[in-house]
Amino acid sequence: MDEDSNLNMGTAGIISLNKNHGTNSGVPDLTGEVHHLPCCIKYDGPSDVSDYFNPKTTGLEVDGLAEQQAYFRGRKLHGVAIPIPSGYSGFVLGKKSIGKRKVSDVNSNCWEPSAKFENITYWNHDTLPSQDDTFIRSLHWLSVAEAKSVHSKVKNQGEGKAAKSSWFKPRAFSIIWGKDGRYWHVPTDGRPAELLQASWLEVSTITSLKDSIEAGKKYAISFRLQMKQGAFGWNGCSVYLMGKIGQAGKYTAKKIKLSDQAEIDKEFETEKLEVTVATDATDMKLYFGLYEVWTGR
Repeated sequence: MDEDSNLNMGTAGIISLNKNHGTNSGVPDLTGEVHHLPCCIKYDGPSDVSDYFNPKTTGLEVDGLAEQQAYFRGRKLHGVAIPIPSGYSGFVLGKKSIGKRKVSDVNSNCWEPSAKFENITYWNHDTLPSQDDTFIRSLHWLSVAEAKSVHSKVKNQGEGKAAKSSWFKPRAFSIIWGKDGRYWHVPTDGRPAELLQASWLEVSTITSLKDSIEAGKKYAISFRLQMKQGAFGWNGCSVYLMGKIGQAGKYTAKKIKLSDQAEIDKEFETEKLEVTVATDATDMKLYFGLYEVWTGR
């Protein structure tokens, strides 16, 4: 078999977390010594890292995170130590010899923990880390559990007459990963859509309300949500309610911290986002949604 064929087939193997899994008393603890650098190092092997890389605390806090500073190849780095989310563990894996193997297993590899860690220090080059950095936000979603998206409401904020409301049920929305049962359960009968776990939170729609939207008027957009018993990971995690009128319109946004509003097993309405229809507007399509990561669509 030639080399290209081996590359195409890949390498089979297993990761064994049975030994010392849970207490991990038999492996070194590297907490405080694992770093994520903003560069690619084309080397894999031992090095006298501590002789050349010496992070120091500055006494400052950035978005509630204690800042560290270090230099790498003369370049100044800013970093923060981020704890591994509750319910997860960090491991350094090493190959393990599994002794005699069958011919069919000749390409197999067995991996096991050679060290553990409970936090990772994330570094930026020339910019201060923040809770909005992609790396930090990606860790938030490891600990996001269950929540319910119930309905969305658009309400006319006009003066001098009774306000009108339009309700949108879950099936009216485009939900990222909404057809994947690992992430969402979206009933066909109009009942609430249930978020099982989050990979990418984006719930949006485009709708035409010709009889409801008027030029020069203001409208309020909100979602009705509910946190289930056992939901966790939302503390400090923000979502964005965004909306605009017409394809050429400009989005307005409101940052919402769900943990400030939610009560377990109790339905609640989010803060309202207000959008204004231009007096000369002709495109009356309403674009709105609830996002964790804004894609610009």
